Amino acid sequence: MRKLGYLLLLAGFLPPLQIGVAQTQPASEIHVRRLNPRTMSIPVLVHSVDPVYTVEARRAKYQGACVVSLIVDEQGNPQDIHVVRPIGMGLDEKAIEVVKQYKFKPATMKESGTPVSVQMNVEVSYRLY
Repeated sequence: MRKLGYLLLLAGFLPPLQIGVAQTQPASEIHVRRLNPRTMSIPVLVHSVDPVYTVEARRAKYQGACVVSLIVDEQGNPQDIHVVRPIGMGLDEKAIEVVKQYKFKPATMKESGTPVSVQMNVEVSYRLY
């Protein structure tokens, strides 16, 4: 497994949403729950991919972090990915490409163990060493 130092999971405490852009289910069947650590476990990253620099950002020696919002569905796949805090120089698009390849252990209800869809934020860091 690759270093998870590139990623900081930020639990998004957002109200329940009806999201209709998931690729695996029709809009009427998707229900995203508000992430509540008291009643459910948070999604756990099990597979990540290192972010890739653009040529422009590498030449400018540009560093920073892009925050991406996503929904982790019941199968642990990222859905409805979009940038919340952009950093520019083409790195926002690269962050979305990287997050699409992530795989999570889905959030589950603590009482029943049932997997649920939750919305969360992920920070993708770009650092030159």
